[in-house]
Amino acid sequence: MRGRAAGPDLLLCIVLASALVGRAAADECTRTYTVGRVGAAAPLIDGVLGEDEWPLEGWESELVFPWRDVLAPETSFIVQTDGAALYFAFWVADEDIVVVDGPPGDESLVARGDRVELFLARDDKLGEYYGIEIDPTGRVLDYRARFYRHLDELWDCPGLEVAARKRPGGYDVEGRLSRRGLESMGLGLPSEREPMLAGVFRAEFSHRRGEAPHESWISWIRPWVPRPDFHVPSAFGCFR
Repeated sequence: MRGRAAGPDLLLCIVLASALVGRAAADECTRTYTVGRVGAAAPLIDGVLGEDEWPLEGWESELVFPWRDVLAPETSFIVQTDGAALYFAFWVADEDIVVVDGPPGDESLVARGDRVELFLARDDKLGEYYGIEIDPTGRVLDYRARFYRHLDELWDCPGLEVAARKRPGGYDVEGRLSRRGLESMGLGLPSEREPMLAGVFRAEFSHRRGEAPHESWISWIRPWVPRPDFHVPSAFGCFR
């Protein structure tokens, strides 16, 4: 039996149902971060964290070692929007920065050293999500993915602008994701009614004499897995 073509009312119901499913999942987030409004001027993406660009009250600093019973070095992040883009920044305490040199354009080098990571997901099952990993020199490893760990590393994040700066005792990162770029990814700017599913992480590497660097993992949320892994739904919270 051939089905009848869906009419406008049925299509509207399907769209609304899909949106409500995503919204209900987001309402059950383990943790929520409130995205601030940009002040008089949008942040300049230059790696310099000016107090006039990033207000002190907007920083989130409660990031931890989920799989180690020790205090994690300080990692703070902040997120803002002006309706045209999503702006984010990281302040990282790190006395031993690990960066692997190599050919320009080789994104895999980013994954071999210190970096901060921002994941954004379209749904709470990670049917499609996006990873943005940025090292202390401003190099980016970005990819589109689906659960579990099916990564398309040839993908480039549309509308992404980043800058980073090393400083005594650590490094800073700034970034901008345009609204148009987010929409092309099936995402929108976060709001109270429609939050954004997001994960915030840090890879903390330390030099060891004569051996490969030691790797530790820092997260805004403690994922519900026994071994280090951020590519799981429980690693995500909400941006509102």
